Formats: sequence, C-alpha cells, structure tokens
Amino acid sequence: MLALFLWTQTAFAQADVEAVRRFATAYMPANPQPVEVHPTANGTTPGGRYQVFAAVRGDVKNGQGEVLTLVVDPQAGTVNAGFALGLGQGIPAEQLPFYAESTLPQVLAQGMGGSFRVRWPSLAQKPGGVVQLAVTYSTGYGWVRMPVAITGDGKFLIIGESWPLDKDPRQVRRERLAEAKLTPDFGDAKAKLTVVEFSDMQCPACKRAWGELKPILHKLPVAHVSAHFPLVNAHPWAFRAAVAAVCFGQKNSALIPAFKDFMFAQQAEMKLEAVDDAVFAFASQNGVDEGSLRSCYMREGAMQTVLDQLALGYRLGVLGTPSYFAGGEHLPLEPKAFEQRLTAILQAGGIPEKAK
Repeated sequence: MLALFLWTQTAFAQADVEAVRRFATAYMPANPQPVEVHPTANGTTPGGRYQVFAAVRGDVKNGQGEVLTLVVDPQAGTVNAGFALGLGQGIPAEQLPFYAESTLPQVLAQGMGGSFRVRWPSLAQKPGGVVQLAVTYSTGYGWVRMPVAITGDGKFLIIGESWPLDKDPRQVRRERLAEAKLTPDFGDAKAKLTVVEFSDMQCPACKRAWGELKPILHKLPVAHVSAHFPLVNAHPWAFRAAVAAVCFGQKNSALIPAFKDFMFAQQAEMKLEAVDDAVFAFASQNGVDEGSLRSCYMREGAMQTVLDQLALGYRLGVLGTPSYFAGGEHLPLEPKAFEQRLTAILQAGGIPEKAK
C-alpha cells in the first residue's frame, strides 16, 4: 500500500513537471532550444497545496539564457508566470489578509517603486494554495491593475498573471488581444497576422529593436500595432510620449510610427520638461491642428487608453520592454530569428502552434 502511494505521488509530480514544461515552452519567447523545468519549492496551505518551478532555457550562468518562475495551484488548475519573491518563514493563514492589505503595499513599493493598493479576495471566493490578489499601482497619471499573487502560507509573492495550466497560453493571449480591439498603425490592410509591439519611447532597447525589426515588418505581409507600456518608475517622460502617440493615432494611424521615429531620434537628450514642446513641434511639422491636439493630449480619454494598454500588457505576460507578439506568441528580438519565426507563423495560417 505504501509503495502504491509513493508511486502515485511520483507519477503525479512527473505529470505536473511535464504540464509545466509544455506551458513554459509555449509561454516564453519562441526559441528552438529546449526548456528545462525544475521544482524548487512546494507547500501545503489551509486552502490547498502549491508548487514552485523554475523554467530555464539556454546558458543562464553566462548570461545567455532565460529564467521564468512558475507557481502552480493544482486544485485550481492555474499557474502564475513571472518572478517570485521569497517572504521568509511565511505568515499564519489567519493573519494573511491583514498582512496583504497593510504590509504588502510597502513591500511592493520598496521593491518596485511607486504606490500600491492591495485588496484580499472577497469572502465569496475561497482561497486556494495560491491567492490571486487585487493589486493596483499608481503611474502618477492613474491607477493600473498589476497581476500579483501570494501563496496561502505567505512564503512566496508572485508578480505575474494567472493562466489556465491546461490551455496553450498563445491561445489565451489571442483571446485577450481580440477583446482589446487594437487598431493597426501600418502594414497589410488584409493581413491575416498582426504583430503587437509593447514599447516605451524612453527605453533604449525599444529604440534598438524598432530600428532592427521595422524593416522586417514592412517586408512581410503583416499588420503592426503599437501598444504602449511606459515604465513610469524608470522613465519619467515615457507616459506623456505614449499619450501623445495615442492622440496622433486618432488623427492618422500613420503618425504613430512617425512619432516614434521622432522621439527615438531625440531619446538620449530628451528631458521631461522638454516633452511637451517636442510633441507640439511634431504636430506642427505634420499638419496636426494645435487646438485639436490640446483637446486630447494629457486628457482623461487618451491617458486612459495608455493605462488600458499597460493593463493589457500585464494580462499578456509583459513584464519588460520591448515585447512583440504574433498570433499570441512572444517573439524573439534577434532580427534573423524574428523574421524566421514570423514567416513560419504566416505559413501556418497565423497560428503559432501549427508552425514548424
């Protein structure tokens, strides 16, 4: 009987690892290298148990690889993907709601900067091994939902969205993108595949990727969407630039990539106090009426669009910029790999799962 019990537990653990490996492979940026999954922790809480895994690809020790933390709630059939913070010996279950609402905002602020609000789930929701918290943070221009969870024993805090473990995350992303109804700013009007770029105009890596990948996007029969993901704590003028891009896009979608080129060209020298002048200079150069721009720029509607795109990015698993997606798949940023993968997805009818 004991032997049967041990065999069942081992088989269950192996099944968990394989399910997590499949999820991580589909979730992480496309790459032919295999993903290795290693269990790193587990726990049993009043609401159920949880498991923590590290998904590793490439030579991490030499800075040539990727690591993703995954926290699985077997009872709920969900996985939170992102990064985890150890909270020490944990917190008693009866103290966890108070800790989450009173102390976690300070923990998050110390680790990430900014202001946070945390709410424990309603009593109608039965907490499991992993508790999904209601967290919002202030951008300085409005509040945005951030996906954060905590294990039911208070030992791990997870920054990252919750996903169904038994469903391909690329399909889930496609569904979430369809709900968002984003508008392309350039590309093939009849394209069967849309590339969605989450970017920050103050981000040097975004500038570099834009310069390298834009020619590929123009060459292939795809549409392109600029979604804004300003990292406000590190980049003080990025949010204002994003709002300006939204306003220009309302006049003419082709002005969005032109404005990105304009801002990227000045990125190294641009200061917060000079952004407004740059915005109106671009408007003047491109025939945009100043009065019309003033009725949009840094107004509630355009700012809410940027806040909504930030929230969408978190729902898709964006934790940094730039991030490019096609058919729900997170694309590699190396230009040759980017083009090869996009071509393969196009040949598969826009569905990455069917691409070779």
